Amino acid sequence: MALTRARAILLVILAAAVAAGQAGAQAAARRVAVYEFVPLAGSSAAYARLFADSLALELERQGYRIVAAARLKELLAVPATDLAAAVAAARFAGADVAVVGFYLIEGQRIRIGARAVDLASEAVALSLEAEGAAGFDIFDTIDALSADLAARVRVALEPVLKSETIVEREEIIVETVVVEEVLELGTPITVALLSGDEGAVVRAEDPARGDPELGVVNEGRLELATKEGAALALIVGKEGHYPKRLSFTASAAEPERRLPRLTAKPASELFFRAALDRPFGLELGYRRYLLAESLAVDAAAGLYFVPYAYPAFMRFGVDPTIDELGGAVDLSLGAAAAFYPLSLLVPSLRLRPFIHAGLGSDLTLALAAGSGSPPISWTLRGLGGLGLRYGGRGYSLALALSFISPAMLSLGALQGTESPMGLRLSAEVTLPW
Repeated sequence: MALTRARAILLVILAAAVAAGQAGAQAAARRVAVYEFVPLAGSSAAYARLFADSLALELERQGYRIVAAARLKELLAVPATDLAAAVAAARFAGADVAVVGFYLIEGQRIRIGARAVDLASEAVALSLEAEGAAGFDIFDTIDALSADLAARVRVALEPVLKSETIVEREEIIVETVVVEEVLELGTPITVALLSGDEGAVVRAEDPARGDPELGVVNEGRLELATKEGAALALIVGKEGHYPKRLSFTASAAEPERRLPRLTAKPASELFFRAALDRPFGLELGYRRYLLAESLAVDAAAGLYFVPYAYPAFMRFGVDPTIDELGGAVDLSLGAAAAFYPLSLLVPSLRLRPFIHAGLGSDLTLALAAGSGSPPISWTLRGLGGLGLRYGGRGYSLALALSFISPAMLSLGALQGTESPMGLRLSAEVTLPW
Protein backbone atom coordinates (compact mmCIF):
# COMPACT_ATOMS: atom_id res chain seq x y z
CA MET A 1 0.00 0.00 0.00
CA ALA A 2 2.83 2.39 0.84
CA LEU A 3 4.51 1.56 -2.48
CA THR A 4 1.29 2.25 -4.38
CA ARG A 5 0.85 5.59 -2.62
CA ALA A 6 4.47 6.54 -3.43
CA ARG A 7 3.92 5.70 -7.08
CA ALA A 8 0.76 7.82 -7.17
CA ILE A 9 2.57 10.81 -5.64
CA LEU A 10 5.40 10.41 -8.18
CA LEU A 11 2.95 10.33 -11.08
CA VAL A 12 1.24 13.52 -9.83
CA ILE A 13 4.59 15.28 -9.56
CA LEU A 14 5.58 14.19 -13.10
CA ALA A 15 2.22 15.31 -14.53
CA ALA A 16 2.55 18.72 -12.86
CA ALA A 17 6.07 19.09 -14.23
CA VAL A 18 4.95 18.21 -17.77
CA ALA A 19 2.00 20.64 -17.52
CA ALA A 20 4.27 23.41 -16.25
CA GLY A 21 6.69 22.74 -19.09
CA GLN A 22 3.92 22.88 -21.67
CA ALA A 23 2.58 26.13 -20.18
CA GLY A 24 6.05 27.63 -20.24
CA ALA A 25 6.53 26.55 -23.85
CA GLN A 26 3.21 28.07 -24.89
CA ALA A 27 4.02 31.27 -23.04
CA ALA A 28 7.46 31.62 -24.67
CA ALA A 29 7.45 34.47 -27.18
CA ARG A 30 7.90 33.39 -30.78
CA ARG A 31 10.62 34.98 -32.91
CA VAL A 32 9.19 36.27 -36.21
CA ALA A 33 10.96 37.18 -39.46
CA VAL A 34 8.88 39.75 -41.38
CA TYR A 35 10.11 40.21 -44.96
CA GLU A 36 9.57 43.23 -47.18
CA PHE A 37 6.36 42.81 -49.16
CA VAL A 38 6.94 42.27 -52.89
CA PRO A 39 5.25 44.69 -55.38
CA LEU A 40 3.60 42.95 -58.35
CA ALA A 41 2.74 44.02 -61.92
CA GLY A 42 4.81 47.19 -61.90
CA SER A 43 3.37 48.56 -58.64
CA SER A 44 5.52 51.16 -56.88
CA ALA A 45 8.15 49.63 -54.59
CA ALA A 46 7.86 52.61 -52.22
CA TYR A 47 5.50 50.73 -49.87
CA ALA A 48 7.42 47.41 -49.60
CA ARG A 49 9.30 48.43 -46.44
CA LEU A 50 6.28 50.29 -45.01
CA PHE A 51 4.19 47.12 -45.00
CA ALA A 52 6.94 45.14 -43.27
CA ASP A 53 7.69 47.83 -40.67
CA SER A 54 4.04 48.41 -39.85
CA LEU A 55 3.36 44.68 -39.46
CA ALA A 56 6.51 44.20 -37.37
CA LEU A 57 5.42 46.99 -35.01
CA GLU A 58 1.99 45.41 -34.55
CA LEU A 59 3.47 41.95 -33.89
CA GLU A 60 5.95 43.43 -31.42
CA ARG A 61 3.09 45.10 -29.56
CA GLN A 62 1.45 41.69 -29.26
CA GLY A 63 4.51 40.13 -27.62
CA TYR A 64 6.46 38.67 -30.52
CA ARG A 65 10.18 39.12 -30.95
CA ILE A 66 11.10 40.49 -34.38
CA VAL A 67 14.21 39.66 -36.42
CA ALA A 68 16.02 42.85 -37.49
CA ALA A 69 15.14 43.87 -41.06
CA ALA A 70 18.80 44.53 -41.90
CA ARG A 71 19.68 40.95 -40.92
CA LEU A 72 17.00 39.51 -43.20
CA LYS A 73 18.18 41.69 -46.08
CA GLU A 74 21.71 40.32 -45.64
CA LEU A 75 20.51 36.71 -45.68
CA LEU A 76 17.98 36.86 -48.53
CA ALA A 77 19.18 37.99 -51.96
CA VAL A 78 15.97 37.09 -53.83
CA PRO A 79 12.37 38.36 -53.44
CA ALA A 80 10.59 36.90 -50.42
CA THR A 81 8.00 35.33 -52.74
CA ASP A 82 10.60 32.55 -53.13
CA LEU A 83 9.15 30.77 -50.12
CA ALA A 84 11.85 28.09 -49.79
CA ALA A 85 14.64 30.67 -49.71
CA ALA A 86 12.69 32.87 -47.29
CA VAL A 87 12.11 29.92 -44.89
CA ALA A 88 15.79 28.94 -45.00
CA ALA A 89 16.95 32.51 -44.32
CA ALA A 90 14.47 32.91 -41.44
CA ARG A 91 15.72 29.69 -39.83
CA PHE A 92 19.32 30.85 -40.15
CA ALA A 93 18.34 34.13 -38.45
CA GLY A 94 16.96 32.20 -35.48
CA ALA A 95 13.26 32.77 -36.22
CA ASP A 96 10.54 30.16 -35.75
CA VAL A 97 7.92 32.03 -37.82
CA ALA A 98 8.33 33.67 -41.25
CA VAL A 99 5.87 36.18 -42.74
CA VAL A 100 6.02 36.88 -46.49
CA GLY A 101 3.66 38.91 -48.63
CA PHE A 102 2.95 40.82 -51.83
CA TYR A 103 0.85 43.81 -52.87
CA LEU A 104 -0.72 45.03 -56.10
CA ILE A 105 -1.94 48.60 -56.76
CA GLU A 106 -4.89 48.72 -59.16
CA GLY A 107 -6.32 52.19 -59.72
CA GLN A 108 -7.70 53.51 -56.44
CA ARG A 109 -7.38 50.14 -54.63
CA ILE A 110 -4.47 48.16 -53.19
CA ARG A 111 -4.63 44.38 -52.78
CA ILE A 112 -2.27 42.39 -50.54
CA GLY A 113 -1.58 38.73 -49.89
CA ALA A 114 0.40 37.35 -46.95
CA ARG A 115 1.48 34.01 -45.48
CA ALA A 116 2.71 33.13 -42.00
CA VAL A 117 4.79 29.92 -41.94
CA ASP A 118 5.54 27.98 -38.75
CA LEU A 119 9.17 26.96 -39.36
CA ALA A 120 9.13 24.02 -36.94
CA SER A 121 6.50 22.13 -38.92
CA GLU A 122 6.76 24.14 -42.19
CA ALA A 123 3.00 24.51 -41.92
CA VAL A 124 1.33 27.52 -43.51
CA ALA A 125 -0.39 28.82 -40.42
CA LEU A 126 -2.18 31.67 -42.16
CA SER A 127 -2.85 32.69 -45.75
CA LEU A 128 -4.65 35.99 -46.10
CA GLU A 129 -5.79 38.25 -48.91
CA ALA A 130 -7.16 41.73 -48.23
CA GLU A 131 -8.00 44.91 -50.08
CA GLY A 132 -8.15 48.60 -49.22
CA ALA A 133 -8.01 52.16 -50.56
CA ALA A 134 -4.89 53.44 -52.30
CA GLY A 135 -4.04 57.04 -53.25
CA PHE A 136 -3.49 59.35 -50.29
CA ASP A 137 -5.38 56.86 -48.09
CA ILE A 138 -2.74 54.21 -48.68
CA PHE A 139 -0.93 54.95 -45.39
CA ASP A 140 -4.11 54.40 -43.40
CA THR A 141 -4.76 51.26 -45.44
CA ILE A 142 -1.29 49.89 -44.63
CA ASP A 143 -1.80 50.54 -40.91
CA ALA A 144 -5.24 48.92 -40.89
CA LEU A 145 -4.17 45.88 -42.91
CA SER A 146 -1.09 45.41 -40.72
CA ALA A 147 -3.13 45.56 -37.51
CA ASP A 148 -5.65 43.07 -38.88
CA LEU A 149 -2.95 40.70 -40.19
CA ALA A 150 -1.04 40.82 -36.88
CA ALA A 151 -4.18 39.90 -34.95
CA ARG A 152 -4.83 36.94 -37.24
CA VAL A 153 -1.22 35.78 -37.03
CA ARG A 154 -1.53 35.78 -33.24
CA VAL A 155 -4.67 33.65 -33.38
CA ALA A 156 -3.19 31.24 -35.91
CA LEU A 157 0.09 30.77 -34.05
CA GLU A 158 -1.21 30.08 -30.49
CA PRO A 159 -0.07 27.38 -31.01
CA VAL A 160 0.04 25.58 -34.39
CA LEU A 161 -0.32 21.94 -33.43
CA LYS A 162 -0.61 20.57 -36.96
CA SER A 163 -0.52 21.73 -40.55
CA GLU A 164 -3.41 24.10 -40.86
CA THR A 165 -4.29 26.63 -43.54
CA ILE A 166 -6.75 29.38 -42.95
CA VAL A 167 -7.68 31.07 -46.21
CA GLU A 168 -9.62 34.23 -45.82
CA ARG A 169 -10.58 37.08 -48.13
CA GLU A 170 -12.05 40.29 -46.95
CA GLU A 171 -12.34 43.89 -47.99
CA ILE A 172 -11.21 46.45 -45.41
CA ILE A 173 -12.84 49.85 -45.61
CA VAL A 174 -10.47 52.18 -43.78
CA GLU A 175 -13.12 54.74 -43.00
CA THR A 176 -15.12 52.27 -40.87
CA VAL A 177 -12.22 50.72 -38.94
CA VAL A 178 -11.57 52.04 -35.44
CA VAL A 179 -8.24 50.92 -33.95
CA GLU A 180 -7.24 51.98 -30.46
CA GLU A 181 -3.63 53.04 -29.82
CA VAL A 182 -2.48 52.39 -33.40
CA LEU A 183 1.24 52.94 -33.99
CA GLU A 184 1.49 54.63 -37.41
CA LEU A 185 4.45 55.15 -39.74
CA GLY A 186 4.29 58.89 -40.08
CA THR A 187 2.09 61.37 -38.26
CA PRO A 188 -1.20 62.16 -40.03
CA ILE A 189 -1.48 65.83 -41.02
CA THR A 190 -3.75 67.95 -43.21
CA VAL A 191 -2.32 70.26 -45.86
CA ALA A 192 -4.55 73.05 -47.20
CA LEU A 193 -3.99 74.00 -50.85
CA LEU A 194 -4.97 77.60 -51.60
CA SER A 195 -5.82 78.62 -55.17
CA GLY A 196 -7.48 81.46 -57.05
CA ASP A 197 -8.56 79.02 -59.76
CA GLU A 198 -12.01 78.08 -58.51
CA GLY A 199 -13.07 74.63 -59.68
CA ALA A 200 -9.52 73.51 -60.49
CA VAL A 201 -8.98 69.74 -60.21
CA VAL A 202 -5.98 68.49 -58.22
CA ARG A 203 -4.56 65.08 -59.15
CA ALA A 204 -1.73 62.91 -57.85
CA GLU A 205 0.95 62.59 -60.52
CA ASP A 206 1.09 58.84 -61.08
CA PRO A 207 0.99 57.76 -64.77
CA ALA A 208 0.78 54.08 -63.76
CA ARG A 209 -2.61 54.73 -62.14
CA GLY A 210 -3.90 57.39 -64.49
CA ASP A 211 -3.20 60.39 -62.22
CA PRO A 212 -6.03 59.79 -59.69
CA GLU A 213 -8.14 62.80 -58.70
CA LEU A 214 -7.64 64.08 -55.15
CA GLY A 215 -10.24 66.82 -55.07
CA VAL A 216 -11.57 70.10 -56.50
CA VAL A 217 -10.74 73.63 -55.33
CA ASN A 218 -13.85 75.01 -53.64
CA GLU A 219 -14.01 78.57 -52.30
CA GLY A 220 -10.30 78.90 -52.98
CA ARG A 221 -9.29 75.91 -50.85
CA LEU A 222 -8.71 72.15 -50.94
CA GLU A 223 -7.61 70.09 -47.93
CA LEU A 224 -5.55 66.92 -48.36
CA ALA A 225 -5.05 64.27 -45.67
CA THR A 226 -1.47 62.99 -45.79
CA LYS A 227 1.47 62.11 -43.53
CA GLU A 228 4.32 64.19 -42.13
CA GLY A 229 7.26 64.08 -44.52
CA ALA A 230 5.29 62.58 -47.43
CA ALA A 231 6.62 63.60 -50.86
CA LEU A 232 3.66 64.94 -52.87
CA ALA A 233 3.68 65.30 -56.67
CA LEU A 234 0.52 67.06 -57.88
CA ILE A 235 -1.04 68.18 -61.16
CA VAL A 236 -3.42 71.15 -61.05
CA GLY A 237 -5.73 71.54 -64.05
CA LYS A 238 -8.85 73.32 -65.19
CA GLU A 239 -10.81 73.33 -68.41
CA GLY A 240 -9.49 75.98 -70.79
CA HIS A 241 -6.19 76.31 -68.90
CA TYR A 242 -2.76 74.75 -69.12
CA PRO A 243 -2.07 72.27 -66.27
CA LYS A 244 0.72 72.97 -63.80
CA ARG A 245 2.83 70.47 -61.88
CA LEU A 246 4.32 70.98 -58.45
CA SER A 247 6.17 68.85 -55.91
CA PHE A 248 6.71 69.46 -52.21
CA THR A 249 7.14 67.66 -48.92
CA ALA A 250 4.18 67.70 -46.54
CA SER A 251 4.99 69.34 -43.22
CA ALA A 252 2.95 70.39 -40.21
CA ALA A 253 5.17 73.48 -40.03
CA GLU A 254 3.63 74.64 -43.32
CA PRO A 255 -0.06 73.64 -43.14
CA GLU A 256 -1.07 75.90 -46.07
CA ARG A 257 0.47 76.08 -49.51
CA ARG A 258 -0.39 78.49 -52.32
CA LEU A 259 -0.86 76.83 -55.70
CA PRO A 260 0.54 78.58 -58.81
CA ARG A 261 -2.00 80.44 -60.93
CA LEU A 262 -3.03 78.60 -64.07
CA THR A 263 -2.47 80.14 -67.49
CA ALA A 264 -5.55 80.31 -69.72
CA LYS A 265 -5.25 78.74 -73.15
CA PRO A 266 -5.62 81.27 -75.98
CA ALA A 267 -9.05 81.07 -77.57
CA SER A 268 -11.12 83.06 -80.03
CA GLU A 269 -10.93 86.72 -79.06
CA LEU A 270 -11.85 90.27 -79.98
CA PHE A 271 -9.11 92.87 -80.04
CA PHE A 272 -8.87 96.64 -80.03
CA ARG A 273 -5.76 98.18 -81.57
CA ALA A 274 -4.34 101.70 -81.70
CA ALA A 275 -1.25 102.86 -83.62
CA LEU A 276 1.17 105.69 -83.00
CA ASP A 277 1.35 106.72 -86.67
CA ARG A 278 -2.44 107.31 -86.78
CA PRO A 279 -3.55 108.01 -83.25
CA PHE A 280 -6.97 109.49 -84.04
CA GLY A 281 -8.91 106.28 -84.49
CA LEU A 282 -9.27 102.66 -83.44
CA GLU A 283 -9.19 99.21 -85.01
CA LEU A 284 -11.51 96.33 -84.11
CA GLY A 285 -10.66 92.74 -85.01
CA TYR A 286 -11.30 89.04 -84.46
CA ARG A 287 -8.61 86.39 -83.91
CA ARG A 288 -8.49 82.60 -83.78
CA TYR A 289 -5.67 80.28 -82.67
CA LEU A 290 -4.55 77.14 -84.50
CA LEU A 291 -1.87 74.43 -84.21
CA ALA A 292 -1.84 74.10 -80.42
CA GLU A 293 -2.14 77.89 -79.97
CA SER A 294 1.16 78.52 -81.77
CA LEU A 295 -0.44 80.15 -84.85
CA ALA A 296 -3.03 82.93 -84.86
CA VAL A 297 -4.99 84.38 -87.78
CA ASP A 298 -7.03 87.56 -87.55
CA ALA A 299 -9.07 90.05 -89.55
CA ALA A 300 -9.61 93.68 -88.55
CA ALA A 301 -11.34 96.89 -89.61
CA GLY A 302 -10.57 100.41 -88.41
CA LEU A 303 -11.68 103.98 -88.83
CA TYR A 304 -9.19 106.85 -88.51
CA PHE A 305 -8.81 110.56 -89.11
CA VAL A 306 -5.39 111.32 -90.56
CA PRO A 307 -4.48 115.03 -90.61
CA TYR A 308 -2.31 116.30 -93.44
CA ALA A 309 0.04 117.89 -90.93
CA TYR A 310 0.41 116.65 -87.32
CA PRO A 311 1.27 119.10 -84.57
CA ALA A 312 5.01 119.74 -84.32
CA PHE A 313 5.44 117.62 -81.14
CA MET A 314 4.04 114.57 -82.99
CA ARG A 315 6.20 114.83 -86.14
CA PHE A 316 9.40 113.43 -84.60
CA GLY A 317 11.48 115.36 -87.14
CA VAL A 318 9.49 114.21 -90.19
CA ASP A 319 8.08 116.96 -92.42
CA PRO A 320 4.47 116.46 -93.59
CA THR A 321 3.81 115.53 -97.22
CA ILE A 322 0.90 118.02 -97.43
CA ASP A 323 1.51 121.06 -95.24
CA GLU A 324 -1.97 122.54 -95.05
CA LEU A 325 -5.16 122.33 -93.03
CA GLY A 326 -7.47 119.38 -93.36
CA GLY A 327 -6.95 115.70 -93.47
CA ALA A 328 -8.43 112.41 -94.58
CA VAL A 329 -10.86 109.86 -93.21
CA ASP A 330 -9.41 106.37 -93.59
CA LEU A 331 -11.28 103.07 -93.54
CA SER A 332 -8.78 100.26 -93.12
CA LEU A 333 -9.29 96.52 -93.67
CA GLY A 334 -6.61 93.94 -92.98
CA ALA A 335 -5.75 90.32 -92.41
CA ALA A 336 -2.66 88.89 -90.72
CA ALA A 337 -1.11 85.79 -89.20
CA ALA A 338 1.17 85.56 -86.16
CA PHE A 339 3.50 82.75 -85.12
CA TYR A 340 4.41 82.14 -81.44
CA PRO A 341 7.53 79.92 -81.54
CA LEU A 342 7.90 79.44 -77.77
CA SER A 343 4.36 78.05 -77.52
CA LEU A 344 5.64 74.86 -79.14
CA LEU A 345 8.14 74.40 -76.29
CA VAL A 346 6.45 75.95 -73.24
CA PRO A 347 2.74 76.46 -74.03
CA SER A 348 1.88 77.84 -70.58
CA LEU A 349 4.09 80.95 -70.86
CA ARG A 350 2.28 84.19 -70.09
CA LEU A 351 4.78 86.40 -71.94
CA ARG A 352 5.11 85.23 -75.55
CA PRO A 353 7.07 86.84 -78.40
CA PHE A 354 5.63 86.52 -81.91
CA ILE A 355 6.35 87.18 -85.57
CA HIS A 356 3.54 88.55 -87.72
CA ALA A 357 2.84 89.33 -91.36
CA GLY A 358 -0.22 90.42 -93.33
CA LEU A 359 -1.89 92.78 -95.77
CA GLY A 360 -3.56 96.13 -95.12
CA SER A 361 -6.04 97.90 -97.35
CA ASP A 362 -6.89 101.62 -96.92
CA LEU A 363 -9.86 103.41 -98.46
CA THR A 364 -9.16 107.14 -97.99
CA LEU A 365 -11.51 110.09 -98.33
CA ALA A 366 -9.48 113.31 -98.48
CA LEU A 367 -11.04 116.38 -96.85
CA ALA A 368 -9.08 119.30 -98.33
CA ALA A 369 -9.84 122.89 -97.27
CA GLY A 370 -11.81 124.65 -100.01
CA SER A 371 -12.18 121.45 -102.07
CA GLY A 372 -15.52 121.06 -103.80
CA SER A 373 -15.24 117.33 -104.53
CA PRO A 374 -13.01 115.40 -102.11
CA PRO A 375 -10.94 112.74 -103.95
CA ILE A 376 -11.01 109.06 -102.93
CA SER A 377 -8.10 106.64 -103.12
CA TRP A 378 -7.43 102.98 -102.35
CA THR A 379 -4.10 101.37 -101.53
CA LEU A 380 -2.87 97.90 -100.63
CA ARG A 381 0.26 97.46 -98.53
CA GLY A 382 2.16 94.65 -96.88
CA LEU A 383 2.93 94.55 -93.14
CA GLY A 384 5.29 92.45 -91.06
CA GLY A 385 7.27 92.64 -87.87
CA LEU A 386 7.78 91.51 -84.28
CA GLY A 387 5.69 91.69 -81.15
CA LEU A 388 5.30 90.66 -77.53
CA ARG A 389 2.07 89.45 -75.91
CA TYR A 390 1.24 89.08 -72.22
CA GLY A 391 -1.65 86.79 -71.31
CA GLY A 392 -3.61 87.77 -68.21
CA ARG A 393 -6.73 86.21 -66.70
CA GLY A 394 -9.41 86.69 -69.34
CA TYR A 395 -7.48 89.26 -71.37
CA SER A 396 -4.13 89.86 -73.07
CA LEU A 397 -1.98 92.86 -73.97
CA ALA A 398 0.36 93.16 -76.93
CA LEU A 399 2.87 95.59 -78.40
CA ALA A 400 4.01 95.21 -82.00
CA LEU A 401 6.51 96.96 -84.28
CA SER A 402 5.49 96.64 -87.93
CA PHE A 403 7.23 97.52 -91.18
CA ILE A 404 4.81 98.98 -93.75
CA SER A 405 5.73 98.46 -97.39
CA PRO A 406 5.19 101.02 -100.14
CA ALA A 407 1.84 100.70 -101.93
CA MET A 408 1.60 97.37 -103.76
CA LEU A 409 -1.59 98.49 -105.51
CA SER A 410 -3.02 102.00 -105.74
CA LEU A 411 -6.16 103.50 -107.27
CA GLY A 412 -7.09 107.21 -107.36
CA ALA A 413 -3.63 108.10 -106.11
CA LEU A 414 -3.41 111.12 -103.87
CA GLN A 415 -0.24 112.93 -103.08
CA GLY A 416 1.63 110.84 -100.51
CA THR A 417 -0.23 107.54 -101.07
CA GLU A 418 2.87 105.95 -102.60
CA SER A 419 5.18 106.93 -99.76
CA PRO A 420 8.23 104.72 -99.07
CA MET A 421 8.38 102.06 -96.35
CA GLY A 422 7.35 103.20 -92.89
CA LEU A 423 7.17 101.97 -89.30
CA ARG A 424 4.12 101.44 -87.12
CA LEU A 425 4.12 100.95 -83.35
CA SER A 426 0.79 99.54 -82.19
CA ALA A 427 -0.76 98.53 -78.88
CA GLU A 428 -3.55 96.00 -78.46
CA VAL A 429 -6.02 94.80 -75.84
CA THR A 430 -7.93 91.54 -76.30
CA LEU A 431 -11.00 90.01 -74.70
CA PRO A 432 -12.24 86.40 -75.05
CA TRP A 433 -15.06 85.83 -77.50
